[in-house]
Amino acid sequence: DQWNEQISLLCNHEVAKYLVAQPAGGLYKVHPPPSPAQLDDFDRKIDRLVQALGLVDAQWGWHREPPANESLAAYIARLPDGGPARRLAMAIQRQAMLLNAPASFSSQPGRHDGVGVTPYCRASAPMREVIGIVTHHLMVAGLEKRQPDVSLRDRDEAIRAAEAAKKKDRAMDKEVVHLARDVMF
Repeated sequence: DQWNEQISLLCNHEVAKYLVAQPAGGLYKVHPPPSPAQLDDFDRKIDRLVQALGLVDAQWGWHREPPANESLAAYIARLPDGGPARRLAMAIQRQAMLLNAPASFSSQPGRHDGVGVTPYCRASAPMREVIGIVTHHLMVAGLEKRQPDVSLRDRDEAIRAAEAAKKKDRAMDKEVVHLARDVMF
């Protein structure tokens, strides 16, 4: 499963690079990094946690400042992943994930900070969502050296539909979790 995931990420990046080079362009998934203020706040929280729990700073502290210049990803990657410290490391990882703004679709290429590449698109599961279908159409049109049958307005509509579907999906997931809790408790 992990190999499949990595191949899918690679395919999505390669297709996005291909589409950027095409005259008609493509649809891209962009994900901005956390803001400097969010990172500063998270850094302060980690410092307070290390002090409050009497943890060893070398193991648990985030070393953002020179000379280490440790990235958030490197910090999370070096946290313990087993034993009694695992739960605390998972809690810190979860808090780091909450720093992220949601990813969105765009007709302009941009960085996907969550994946760590520029550009990125959704091409590896085309039947799953309208964005994938349009992306495949644009890719095939480029390979066939023809103008795509999808207008810029159609692409904008696909983006609006995909964003609305994501919003509805999140709301439904939340409702299901609340219903399950109500039934169980």
